[in-house]
Amino acid sequence: MIDASGDAESFVQSPLSQITDRQIAPRNGYQGSAKATYQPPLSPFSYAMAMRIGRGHQAAKTFSDTHPTTFSTFNQNVDATERSTHFVVDFEVGKDIGIGLFGSGTTTLGGGLRYAHFDSETRGTFATSEKYTNAGSFNLSRYSDLAGPRFFARSTSPFNGMMGREGFSLGLSAGVGVLFGEQSAENDVTVTSGSIVSHRPFSRSKHVAVPVLDGSAQLNWDMPHAPLKLMAGYRYDAAYGAVDAGYLDADRQNSVQHGPFLGIVWSFN
Repeated sequence: MIDASGDAESFVQSPLSQITDRQIAPRNGYQGSAKATYQPPLSPFSYAMAMRIGRGHQAAKTFSDTHPTTFSTFNQNVDATERSTHFVVDFEVGKDIGIGLFGSGTTTLGGGLRYAHFDSETRGTFATSEKYTNAGSFNLSRYSDLAGPRFFARSTSPFNGMMGREGFSLGLSAGVGVLFGEQSAENDVTVTSGSIVSHRPFSRSKHVAVPVLDGSAQLNWDMPHAPLKLMAGYRYDAAYGAVDAGYLDADRQNSVQHGPFLGIVWSFN
């Protein structure tokens, strides 16, 4: 609990204590990814490193509440904006078991290590109207650095008939894992009560375990007589409880990215 300063200290709370656990979700954002793979000749094992980075578009929200206090009614207004970013790296080792959905193709089973970093920031201002006038600003920063094992299955299956002969195939993938690491939140609060200005920073952190789940479905086209593959599909990536999205109190929230994607693969032989 953060109390306002000065004469109002005994009965007026900082507005931040009234917006605990309210969420501001970033709007749709963007994500880019890159991947490098290597499979030794005549070996069923393949090795890969994949990276993706993304950002949620800034979102804004206004909170307005009325709270009874000992002496009168406490009215508050809070304006806040939110943005978020994420960075994920996968190291993979897989083995081709040679089974496709349509009788041909490849299916790779494997595992590896995932590193993930999530961060978000909420900035805002608040003002209250009561016997005493209070105003201020806050800047809440959240960070999660996580790493752990991940297991996956991936299949590429050429279509039967004309589509297969023209280079079209269906790609499916799924992955699951658990990441471990530190999750933290820091809040820098300035409260003005009358002529008194107080600076009230606080922070918290804890070690967490974060389950992750991902999957995708895509249509592939291998261009004839060219080492180029085009892909279009839908991807889902989730890290459950990855971000401490609370204000005064910890409130673990999921980080989920999903949507359509386009891809280009150039094969070096």
